[in-house]
Amino acid sequence: MTDRLLMLLRKLPRRIQTSLYHRFLANHQSWYAAKFNAARLSYEPSVVMQLSPADGFHGEIALFGLYEEELTKLLHGIAKDRGGLLLDVGANYGYFSLLWCGARCENQAAAIEASPANAGPLRHNVTLNRLEERISVREWAASNYEGCVTFNLGSHEETGWGGIATSASNVAPPTNAEAGQNLMVTVPCHRLDAAFPEQEIAVLKIDCEGADAWVIEGAAELLAGKRVRHVFFEENLYRQSQLGIQPSTALRMLERYGYQWESLGDEPGIQNFHAWF
Repeated sequence: MTDRLLMLLRKLPRRIQTSLYHRFLANHQSWYAAKFNAARLSYEPSVVMQLSPADGFHGEIALFGLYEEELTKLLHGIAKDRGGLLLDVGANYGYFSLLWCGARCENQAAAIEASPANAGPLRHNVTLNRLEERISVREWAASNYEGCVTFNLGSHEETGWGGIATSASNVAPPTNAEAGQNLMVTVPCHRLDAAFPEQEIAVLKIDCEGADAWVIEGAAELLAGKRVRHVFFEENLYRQSQLGIQPSTALRMLERYGYQWESLGDEPGIQNFHAWF
């Protein structure tokens, strides 16, 4: 793919970009393979990411420098306007942490990533952008208790599909451990209340494949004390049902702590939310 063609694609409306990508371009990643090695973010072009060519969502970042546009726009606006500390729970390769710290030189982020497979690339992207002093990588799962948890690494191709599993959930039973498919591992887990006691947090962003409500439960003291200004999270209805989490559990907790909320639009089976006070 030529730079001229890529420039034309990036000028298209986002709706058309997304449609083209998922209908056609996602199946031809060899055309833009080089972009996975040095993808510049659309909202912060000074930030560069190394991505996984096997991951469909990473392909969007490689091509367009953008992922989850509505969340990106809101989070970037907060980063520019007020900034502060971002807790990026389910950081993957670091897109939102890098975006946050690229927006303002005083900003800091804690990139929390439970998957051992993602921790190395996450650290690499932090180092690549010389942000080691402002982004701390935490290799554990955020949940509603202190201890350890069983974590399903998920698909080898999709880096963001791993998640907490329980003995009852059977979310994705091991099928091919040698290839890294749905391999179960044990990782540490912590409550955000314990990891960040009494800290002022500008944004808590959560993407934990069904376990977002447990993360919010583990931040009860921070939320009750109004120490978290904004919360971005999702309800993955299928995955959370496998964990025994009822719909709207997270919303009810946030309402109890005095937070307002809005829907950021839905995908099939997934509802995205923004809560604030």
